[in-house]
Amino acid sequence: MLSDAQAAEDAAQDVFVKAFTALPGFRGGASFSTWLYRIAYNHCCNLRRKIARTRQESLDAMPEAAREKVLRAAAEGEPPHTAPVNPEAALGALPPAYRAVIAMRLEGLSYSDIAASLEVSVDSVKARLKRARIILRARLRHFLPQEVSKCTEKK
Repeated sequence: MLSDAQAAEDAAQDVFVKAFTALPGFRGGASFSTWLYRIAYNHCCNLRRKIARTRQESLDAMPEAAREKVLRAAAEGEPPHTAPVNPEAALGALPPAYRAVIAMRLEGLSYSDIAASLEVSVDSVKARLKRARIILRARLRHFLPQEVSKCTEKK
């Protein structure tokens, strides 16, 4: 969810400390893994909010390649977030709710476990997964074979 390996390692340590201190409050209403995922999800969302509040990028501060990509996208009338990006950045740029369901699904969690962790319905999990896949497919269309990207454009 944090799209930075070092930040993810730091967050994992923080999550385990939080879980250890909150262990007496664990009621057992859900499985332990669901409870732990919820702590991790909340912690990562809080970190992303803090980063978003402090980050202010200007075009002058951007690396030249990134600045050119943003300016080219703007000149073509395409929003910068849909401009070609690398696969890792595409996943990191997803909204937190979508990134969470993708990450949990990649970890092998079932829809019901993800729903319990995020405190949403199974249908919400399915909808978020579908929307996340659509966004990723659009952002990564330049990396997909032509026949796959053409199929996704028709849908």
